[in-house]
Amino acid sequence: MLSGLIEPYGPMELARKRGSCLKVTVFAPPPSTVSDEFELRFTEENLRSFAGELEIPFEMELLSLELLLNPAYWPLSLRSSEKEAVAVNLPVSSVVSGYLPLILRFLKQISPNVVVCSDRGCDRNDAPFPNAVIHALQYHTTLLESLDANQSQEDSSVERGKNLLLSLLGNVRRNQMNLS
Repeated sequence: MLSGLIEPYGPMELARKRGSCLKVTVFAPPPSTVSDEFELRFTEENLRSFAGELEIPFEMELLSLELLLNPAYWPLSLRSSEKEAVAVNLPVSSVVSGYLPLILRFLKQISPNVVVCSDRGCDRNDAPFPNAVIHALQYHTTLLESLDANQSQEDSSVERGKNLLLSLLGNVRRNQMNLS
């Protein structure tokens, strides 16, 4: 996951800089299944191997997603120095779970350098298709709204994308009501 983000961007940069370290902080719910635990450990081992190939130290900290429910417990910064970059992987499931507003406020506070959005579980078939489409459109609309907050007046491409998604969302909702 994260190694896919880092590999094209900067493994040589990390290896060249003295004192570099790959530090990962994971906010996650407690693993509910064996596959969740396996995925977390598999990701950790991949990142540890990646850091080993670069001959840099690796640190991983696992924090409960419930910490985001109380802003008083939010770390002021995830950076220990200005030389560090913060990358965030924001899964689509955060929209479904209702954590997105808290996560977006937290992200705004820590000012990450990179935010990666992933659509994990898109192959699931336990939810009706119209609901899956609505959730995906809501997720991308929220994402575009968060990007919209940082854009300049001249940049209207995000605004056009947001309006397109909002109109698609409205059409899908109307069609779903007609089917019911």
